[in-house]
Amino acid sequence: FAIAGSMKIYPFLYLALFLARRKYREIIFAGAVALLVTLASLWLLGGDDIPGAWRHVQTGVDTFRADYVLGFRPSEIGFDHSIFALVKCCVLLFRPAMQEYPPQLFNAYVVVGAFAGLSIFFVKIRHLPLINQVLCLCVASILLPPVSYDYTLMHLYIPWAMLVLFAQEQWASRLTVAGLTAAFVLLAFLFAPESEFIYQAVRFGGQLKACALIALMVVSLKYPFSNSPASRVAASLDQPSTSSQANLFS
Repeated sequence: FAIAGSMKIYPFLYLALFLARRKYREIIFAGAVALLVTLASLWLLGGDDIPGAWRHVQTGVDTFRADYVLGFRPSEIGFDHSIFALVKCCVLLFRPAMQEYPPQLFNAYVVVGAFAGLSIFFVKIRHLPLINQVLCLCVASILLPPVSYDYTLMHLYIPWAMLVLFAQEQWASRLTVAGLTAAFVLLAFLFAPESEFIYQAVRFGGQLKACALIALMVVSLKYPFSNSPASRVAASLDQPSTSSQANLFS
């Protein structure tokens, strides 16, 4: 997580898995690793001139911010499923001629997103089962960046695999889990190409996926996917005996 976060900030969100378990030493260690990897990378870029290498990197970041974050790119907006891209499209409905968005809009988005994310984590996510935590943090790492193209959906493979194993275990125990079907339907929609939703020569498949990601976040917040002993014991009271289950499978 630390090495990935030193390359791209949003993987640091997964350190919340340690925070939920009060593993503060691991978080401090990750911060130290990220700092060392960043310094080593800057040294490889600029030799002894690490501050100069940092300035060059920041120049590239500023260019990306101006062209991709604050700019509206009709040929690419349909592949951007971030919340900020959804906001830009909503603004476009009222101001069709706008091609560049004010920095104040992005700054407000960052503040609101950070506050909302921290609030949801401490109020809800940290109390959820592990599968829900991984799913919520994964969706957040895809939704919250100001630009998030289709390749970031690959991050969903990990929580999808966890849900598959969980679903198989529940099926073997003859248990029905609320929200599980909805999660798989949303994941199927997210994994499918949605590039043919076009309005006035502009694709908006990314914005539909942003809505699907928000719905997936709501599902993962509302329905716990847990294998707690209490839930298994309670469910077993309504199940046939072991011998009858064996006869059923045979």
